[in-house]
Amino acid sequence: MKKQASINLVTKEFNTEKLAIDKAKKLLGDRFTHEVGPTIMQFGDKLSNDFKDCYWMLKSASNDSIYLSPSNQQLYHVICFDIYDGYLNADGYGLVSSIFAYSHLSHLGSTAFIHTYADMFYKLKQIARVHPESEALLQATNTLSV
Repeated sequence: MKKQASINLVTKEFNTEKLAIDKAKKLLGDRFTHEVGPTIMQFGDKLSNDFKDCYWMLKSASNDSIYLSPSNQQLYHVICFDIYDGYLNADGYGLVSSIFAYSHLSHLGSTAFIHTYADMFYKLKQIARVHPESEALLQATNTLSV
C-alpha cells in the first residue's frame, strides 16, 4: 500500500489586525512590542532609503507567522547588501524587513525566545515563497540563516 504525501499548503491569507495582535501577544508576549517590532523597524530603515514614519500594520498569515509592513501602497527601493537591489511593494518590503529581524534575533535576541524567533523566520520564508514578489523576496533573503 502506497502512502500519500501530505502537503501543508501555506497561503498568504491574512487575519484581521486585531487577530494578528492577539496572536503576537500569545506567541511573544511583550517581546513583540519591546524587541521584535523595534528590530523590524530598524531593518526597514537599513534596507531602504525610502523608509518613512508611517503606520506599519501587524499581519498574520495562515501558518501563524507574524510580521509588520507599511500600510501604504508605495514601492520601496530595497538594497540587501550585494545580493539584491530592486523595488518591492510595501508588503514585500515589510516581509523582508521582518525576515531580517527574526534572523538577527534568533542569534542575538532574548535566550528564552530564540527558538520562537527561528520558527518565525522559517514561517516567513514559507510566506515569501507564495508571495507575488516571491523571486525578489527569496533573492533578498537568500543568505540569511537562523
